[in-house]
Amino acid sequence: MPGDRATAVRASLDRSYESLPASARRLFRLLPLLPDDDCTPEAVAAMLEGPPHEAEFLLETIVAAHLVRRQAPGRLRAGPLLRLYARERLADEEMSAAQPVSSSWR
Repeated sequence: MPGDRATAVRASLDRSYESLPASARRLFRLLPLLPDDDCTPEAVAAMLEGPPHEAEFLLETIVAAHLVRRQAPGRLRAGPLLRLYARERLADEEMSAAQPVSSSWR
């Protein structure tokens, strides 16, 4: 229903997510795949198979968009609502990417 709190929260999350560069959006979508609720730049670097300084930069970008928060020094956390949103974006965007380009593919 337009105007309800859930719609407003969703719209706010959409704006924050869509303001991110593609690499930070991808990381945000992948965060729920980490085994812990909170993450470290080292864990993110391992998941992305990239250098820790790049992971740190991407995490800082996501923090600035208010999609994760600092839990403690060197640890960040996306709460349950943000993890759910990230899972939904992952499913939606991966499904879109998996759709065949042409219906004549056999």
